[in-house]
Amino acid sequence: MPEEKKVLIVDDDVDFCDSLADILEGENLKTTTAYIGEDAVRLIESQVFDIVLLDIKMPGIDGISVLKLIKKAHPQTRVIIMTGYADVDRVKQALQEKAEKIVYKPFEVKDFIETIRSL
Repeated sequence: MPEEKKVLIVDDDVDFCDSLADILEGENLKTTTAYIGEDAVRLIESQVFDIVLLDIKMPGIDGISVLKLIKKAHPQTRVIIMTGYADVDRVKQALQEKAEKIVYKPFEVKDFIETIRSL
């Protein structure tokens, strides 16, 4: 049986974050949540995740800054940026910083799970 992937979900929308974690746990993915960038940074410094699902716009440390830290500390970690905003400059920057994919909220859960599984 393949080892379950470790997924970090980072989003300042607590309800969204917790709901997504519940869904992914049901798909046999081991999830950890962080509601602010600072907490995500602490987790990234102490653990290795296979995939990080990262909101681009958050108070405090934003998603782009967290992405840079992830790629510096753990270049093998795959990052999917989640955003509800059509900010072309931020999306371009995220891709330049080696985000695997940009997913716009709201998204179809089934398609999102397939995206995660494909990484």
